[in-house]
Amino acid sequence: EIEAVTGVQTCALPIYQVVHSSGHFTTLSEGQRTPADSIRLTDEQASAWARVMEGARNEGQETLRDSLLVFCIAVICHEFGSSRYSSPLLGFCAMQSVRPFTRTWKEPGNYNSFLSRLIWVAQLIIFYASASLEKAGDGNTLDLIKEYCSRFLQPETETPMSEILGWRLLLFTVSKEAVRSHQAE
Repeated sequence: EIEAVTGVQTCALPIYQVVHSSGHFTTLSEGQRTPADSIRLTDEQASAWARVMEGARNEGQETLRDSLLVFCIAVICHEFGSSRYSSPLLGFCAMQSVRPFTRTWKEPGNYNSFLSRLIWVAQLIIFYASASLEKAGDGNTLDLIKEYCSRFLQPETETPMSEILGWRLLLFTVSKEAVRSHQAE
């Protein structure tokens, strides 16, 4: 549960900065885009985010945790169709692919490690949500996990997680083929 909560917090902060507050990200020149120009929450995600914000202001820790879980499931488990970069999860991944101070791409191996951790946290969240649903009498944990995975964690689906799985596979290939800095000397 601690890993899942840490992952949720890590992902929720940039989403808060993009979706809820304006002006956090700036550009160096006219015409450059910020994450807020691309990221769009679905109606379900926006509703879940509103409950998170309300829970943060007025509710107890348990209610906030439950609201964050619903929001994370909404972010992980949705189909994006043709507008893949409107996904807050993929926007978060894009922000993580760049070193902020040098404005250069992270090395494939380093970024791949981030994606692997993100996939692992998403799997933990799906497991936790499934177990919570079973505890509430809304299904069997294993059946719920199978349903989530078949719909949202398969490479052939148009979901944020399928995109991330594809990127990770590509980066494994690229990192094997890339010339290392010590080899170029």
